[in-house]
Amino acid sequence: MEAQNGDEVEKVRYGVPPEAPTARRRARLKKKVVLTDGNLVVDLPVPSNLRIGIKNVMDEMKSFTRYTAVTCDADDFEAERYSLRQNWSGRDTELLIAITMYNEDEILLARTLYGVMQGISHLCSRKNSKTWGDGAWKKVVVCIISDGRKNIHPRVLDCLAALGRSSLRVKSLYHIWKAFDVNSNVAGACGEIAAYKGRYWSALHNPLVAAQNFEYKMSNILDKPWESICGYISVLPGAFSAYRYIALQNDRSGVGPLASYFKGEVLSGADADIFTSNMYLAEDRILCFELVAKAKASWVLKYVQSAVGETDVPDSLAEFIAQRRRWLNGSLFAATYALVHMPQILRSGHSSFRKCVLVFEALFNLVALVFAWFGIANYYLFFVILTSAIEDPVFKISFIRYFNYVFHFSYAATLASVFVLAMGNKPKASQWKYKVVTIFFSLLTVYMVGCAIVCTVRAAQNLQDQLFVRMVVSIASTYGIYFAASFMALDPWHMFTSFIPYIILSPMYLNVLTIYAFCNLDDISWGTKDDGKVDDLGTIKEADPGMVELEIVAEPGDVNTAYLEALNNIKTRRPLPGADSNRAKSQAEKEQATKDYYANVRTNVLLSWILTNGLLMVFILSGDSVQSTFSDTAQSSKTRVYMTFILVFVAATSFVRFLGSSVYFVTRIFTH
Repeated sequence: MEAQNGDEVEKVRYGVPPEAPTARRRARLKKKVVLTDGNLVVDLPVPSNLRIGIKNVMDEMKSFTRYTAVTCDADDFEAERYSLRQNWSGRDTELLIAITMYNEDEILLARTLYGVMQGISHLCSRKNSKTWGDGAWKKVVVCIISDGRKNIHPRVLDCLAALGRSSLRVKSLYHIWKAFDVNSNVAGACGEIAAYKGRYWSALHNPLVAAQNFEYKMSNILDKPWESICGYISVLPGAFSAYRYIALQNDRSGVGPLASYFKGEVLSGADADIFTSNMYLAEDRILCFELVAKAKASWVLKYVQSAVGETDVPDSLAEFIAQRRRWLNGSLFAATYALVHMPQILRSGHSSFRKCVLVFEALFNLVALVFAWFGIANYYLFFVILTSAIEDPVFKISFIRYFNYVFHFSYAATLASVFVLAMGNKPKASQWKYKVVTIFFSLLTVYMVGCAIVCTVRAAQNLQDQLFVRMVVSIASTYGIYFAASFMALDPWHMFTSFIPYIILSPMYLNVLTIYAFCNLDDISWGTKDDGKVDDLGTIKEADPGMVELEIVAEPGDVNTAYLEALNNIKTRRPLPGADSNRAKSQAEKEQATKDYYANVRTNVLLSWILTNGLLMVFILSGDSVQSTFSDTAQSSKTRVYMTFILVFVAATSFVRFLGSSVYFVTRIFTH
């Protein structure tokens, strides 16, 4: 490879990492370091093996990396006289890219950094831009935020020690920045979050990944564009979203989006009710609402389809259930918060037309929330009605009632077992039980879909009955909208690769995930994380006034040795050392009174949910014969009217989203 500087061309040979682990040099030197404004700030050398391959970078930037021991709260950063290296260089920051991580491995981090580097490289390539072009990287700050020093993956440290390789170009960063540049009223924007499908889409062989791929795609094609047209997106995904800094600021009294967003950081079980605790599991939703409803302001949120970011979705059922428990509980309470505080929109600086649109969107979300509340009852009713309907003599399948008796009883028994599992078993501890339940529900769904096809054909043959006509039109329009919207977005492939897995796994979404979420309302953890207590940050001794004594690497060669060892660890994936048995537990004990309060509220909400869904089931199934739903004699049976109402409702809501999505894509043609 070659590194070029002006007229000089330097031949650089990188070689390959050594095959065997490089012995670490132990030479250390104690050095006195002068404090900077009373804070420990140390410049450490960059390995020369890495430095010689960095092009067009100032000597100071490529020679040293700066370590600052920040021990204060983020709110006190300036008051404690801390400063960032970006500010010391006198640069203006146009983009701050925050990469958050917990215990992800080096592959996930490297994939994220690769995409970020591609985006920054593209910004540098825009020669005709007034903002970007040569040296554009100086206007971008990349911040890697690790949630807990002791939870970081060891190979991630090796990866960070060996950064500096990628340079391919992508346009996602530019497109999402452009949304802010073009419209000064945009407070936040998000791109398309795509499920990582692996090489040659191999990950779609896993039906769980395929179902999530369909879910993500339809959200990006129907939900996000429709909400973007309204101006309020219920959630800007943390995986790929951006905010305008000035829009985030609080007012002089300390009230505003940032204050609401970070309120969850200082809450504990004893200080917060269960509503607030669960609400802040989806703090992104709170931030989105507070931005749009900010007093005397007219900020809007925007979806940018051309900005695409991939995310790794759970590929195991246990991880998926734990993740969705937080999502479902957080979104439920955050959506309730937004609806209750809807009058804030009327006090904002939006125009009268925009306020009307936002109120309509709020009413739409309210209806969707109520419909989701009865999701478990609606699915069971559809299963019973569709499977029982083919017992009617008109279908001439007399023996099917014996199978239905077994299937109906098995469905109810499996549903009850999910409640028992959710109340007492964590997904990781009972993986095979949850898998058996999911597979059984999927088999029942296949049977239900077959019955639905038979009933639809029967309904299509009786075009004189208006109820039958509405049912056929509703079903056709609902799935037709999915296809039409996907083709309109020029992204229809998920309909052919992921639609069937999503349909088959749909009872898992409604039964397993929802039941587990409601049964664990008292669990306010992040599911994939443990609540950690603050550990000792370590200390340094003051040698003289204004100076401290540190132990650092003695020889320059040791820096290169550490760099080569990091490369070797990444290449060979050396076994990780065992966990420290003396390490303290990460979850702090809560007071018994707080536990009892949370459990009591959980029980009340769970009982309300079960009873309301149960009453709906009893009301629909009692009285009329379910078997005659599709017969010519039952023109106005409850089951028939109920099915028609649900199908028409789903078709109507899908049409509203499709209409908003169409406006978005048509507008994009003239503004992109």
